This record gives sequence, C-alpha cells and structure tokens, in this order.
Amino acid sequence: MRIEAEAVDYEARKFGVKRRLGLKVDEARKQCPTLEIVRVIEKRGKADLTKYRKASAEVMHVLSRFGGRMERASIDEAYIELTETVDEKMKEMDGTLPVDQLTNTHVVGWDVGEKVEGDDKAVGVLGWIEDGLLAANRRLAVGACLVEEMRRELFRETGFACSAGISHNKVLSKLACGLHKPNQQTVCPMESVPDLFRTLPFRKIRNLGGKLGYSVEEQLGISCVGELCAFEASKLRELFGDKNGFWLYNVCRGLDNEPVRPRQLPKSIGCSKNFPGPTKLVSHEQVKYWLLVFAEEICERLDEDQAENNRIAKRLTVNCSPDGRRSFSRACPLTHYDASRLADDALAALVKGKDSRSVLDDIKPSRSRGPTPWAPSLVCLGMAAAQFEDIPSNAASRIDRFLSADVNPSESRPLSSTTLPSPRKRGTTTPNVSIGKFFRKTEKGLGEKEGEEGGRDRIACQECGKLIDHEAEQEHKDYHFALQLQKEARSAETSKQTPEIRRKTPRQKTKKQTSALTAITKFFTKRHKDEPA
Repeated sequence: MRIEAEAVDYEARKFGVKRRLGLKVDEARKQCPTLEIVRVIEKRGKADLTKYRKASAEVMHVLSRFGGRMERASIDEAYIELTETVDEKMKEMDGTLPVDQLTNTHVVGWDVGEKVEGDDKAVGVLGWIEDGLLAANRRLAVGACLVEEMRRELFRETGFACSAGISHNKVLSKLACGLHKPNQQTVCPMESVPDLFRTLPFRKIRNLGGKLGYSVEEQLGISCVGELCAFEASKLRELFGDKNGFWLYNVCRGLDNEPVRPRQLPKSIGCSKNFPGPTKLVSHEQVKYWLLVFAEEICERLDEDQAENNRIAKRLTVNCSPDGRRSFSRACPLTHYDASRLADDALAALVKGKDSRSVLDDIKPSRSRGPTPWAPSLVCLGMAAAQFEDIPSNAASRIDRFLSADVNPSESRPLSSTTLPSPRKRGTTTPNVSIGKFFRKTEKGLGEKEGEEGGRDRIACQECGKLIDHEAEQEHKDYHFALQLQKEARSAETSKQTPEIRRKTPRQKTKKQTSALTAITKFFTKRHKDEPA
C-alpha cells in the first residue's frame, strides 16, 4: 500500500516521516512504529474538507474574543492586531512581566547556549527580558503573555493546539510562527532581524515564494534575504518596478506596513485536486468532468455562505498545473450560482487562455470517436469563487417584488440575484405583463440629457448608456438582469424545439410567442404546492 500524503503531523516528522507521494506504509512504519494512517472522507471523488472548515471557524471564533483586529489568512492561519489590547494590558500591570507564563515562548537570537536548571526555553526569555527591554520590546513581551493565554484557552475549549509568532508586522510574525513548532510560540524583536535574514532563503518570506522570488534570484544572483541589503532602493525599483522595488528594500530590513484587515470570513471559496502519475488529466472530457465536480461543490458552499453571511461572489478563477510546466490561472465574471454554468465558464476561460504554446498546446478536435486530447496533461486542477460583495438589505425584497407579481405576497420568499425559483408546470397561465411594466420610469424618461436635469445628480448606465438617478441605480441594474434572463429563456426555448418545428417557426405568426411574458415567467413564478420538487 502506498500513501498519497496530504499532511504529516509533527510527531511523525520527528521520526523522519516526510510528506511525499508514493511513500509505502511499511516503509513509514519502520521509521515510526506507532504511525497511524488516517484517510480523509471523500465526496465527489475528492477529499471532503467540510469537517476541517468547521473546525477552522470554531478556532477563529475563540481567537476573536480576545480583542484586536483579526484577519483570516487561510483555513488554518490568521493575523491578529493586538496593539491596542496590549496597551490596555500594560496599564493594568504595575510594571512587572509574568515571565512564568512564557513557558512555551522562544525569542529569536536569545534561545541558544544558556542553561538554567536545564530549561533552555526559559533562559532565552529571561535573558532577553533581563537584558533591559526597550519600549517596543516590552510591548512584544506583553503581547507574548497575551498570546500564551489565547493558546491555552483555545486548547481548553476546542482541544486544538497551535503555534504563534509575535512581532511588529505580518511578515515577521508569520516567519516567527514557523520557527518553533508544534504548540510553541516565537517572538522576533527588530534587533534580531539582521542575523536571522543573513542565511534565510527567499522562499521563507511571505510574498517571495513565487514569481517575484524567482525573479530576484535570477536577476541579482542571490539566494538569501539579507543579501538584498547590499542593493540601493533605486536599483531595486529599476529592476522590479516602483512598488516591488520599494517593498524589497524595506522587507530585507524587517519593515512591512501592510495592515491587518478585519476579516473573519474566507476571501475565496474553492477546491482543487492533484492528479499524479497515471491519474493525470489527458483529455478534454476529463477536464470538463472535474470542473463540473468542483462547480457542484463550490455552488453548494456558496449557497451556504450566502445564507449565513449575506454576500455573493463576483469572480471565478480556475487554475491548473500542466505536466512539466509552471502553474497558471485564468479568471472570469461569476454571474450565477449554477454548477453547469460555472463549469462551462471555467472551461471557456481555461481554453481561451491558451493563447501561447508555452502554456498549453492547442486542443484540436479528435476526428475519431475517442476523447479529445488535452496537451500537455494536467497534474493539478482547481476552481475558486472570490471577490465577495455584501448583499444590500433591501435587494432581496426588491427583486422579489419585481419578479413575483402573480404570486400572493404572503406566500413569496426573498430572492437574490443568485437563487431562482423553480419553473411552473407546463400549461399554467400567467398574467399578460411585460418586463418593462415591472420597472418604473422617471418623469422625463431615462434618456434625458444632463443639461435638462436641473442640477439632479445622475450617472450613466454601463449597459445602455442612459442617465439614471443614484437612487434608481440598483433598480435599473435589476432591469438589465431580468432582460438577460429573458434572453436566456428564449434561447433555451428555441433549443428545445424539434427540427420540424424550428423550420416552421419563421413562417408562423404565433401571437406574442416570444413576448417577455412567455419567457420570463417560467423562471420567476413560484412552484404550485401540488407540484413535485
């Protein structure tokens, strides 16, 4: 039996078990006799991380209770701005630091060499504190005490242990967090940065693990962060642009001004899967199948997210790793929470992005009845929805009012632009009302010139160019949204006709067959109570 390891815990790593594909169970157990193999539950042919997402939400909830701004960075990582909380804590203290609470705390540059009763960890903290703390370092020490308290409370309530990094900015705190694991924390004072960066590879620094890090290594011929200090800011800006050059000049000196942005919700909702060895995706049909699998999961999670957090995603990103080539991603607008639509849009974005053979070769239709080749094959594929926007409190009720005119208001339910009611049964009659009657006009019409507005504040619609009042902007957008759905309904109606009917259509003059009524009510009227779900 072989292991396709997604993760190896720290206890197993102590015995030399490392994360790598194709690792045999017998081989791993020779290194760690007490090794336990845990298989993640699968759903839709891939790992189901629902349990882990719920655990993450539980952890974030506990950490958020200690004050300060919290920014969720990933499923198992967060930044917390504790400056104000530390200031309040220092006012409560009489100048003494509870060093006895820092039992699992390390200090960069102070954690080696000295021993007091065999306790190396306490020596580092004690040496750092007894050396005479500057004001900035005293705040770090108080912050370390607070983080120790947070970690203890987290373990008590959830049973989860975690590591932490305490420093002056996000770059240094993330770096410090990884220096001593598991279940420990590390303080990184500014005076320790030069020694730490002298031999630290670029890959260890946040935002330098990708293209920028590769570019710095290739153009400057260096591999450690500290070596950047030898270059002037003007040189770095010349080579890497003003923004990146300025950031590189500062980050190699331990400086970073990126703020902690309050966010406890994930920035994106997505999923992906690796396809190693013989499982790699080699055909158009395989890629399309897995995109649909991803889309079904994402839509399910998006619906849950919308119900819980009252927000909708506006952008869809698909990423892949061609065999033997660098990974890349493509993006497109996300307009509907519909799995088939998402899968089609993702595939179109992926294929449209193949404008260079350096990324993907052309997909040529197969003349045989076999699958259409996809070259080069893919070893990883993923999809994510992002760019979330809050739904205005009155948006759902407003759309419901426009699109359910034939339904008893007491029976109607709120609608958003991403959830549509089920179609009516065939044969159900509806009032003869066109879309335009659902949307009110201004007194002088939408097409007035700006000079005739008498000082009224109006904006131009990006869809049709007409000038509209600010207060009517959302209503006008809803109007275009309904028109778009009407077009889709007409298209779907036409595609369902048989060839014989389609040939007769141009000669027939059926009354209002393609009216707004016929098309739109099939999408927006409610299901009868006796109609099966």
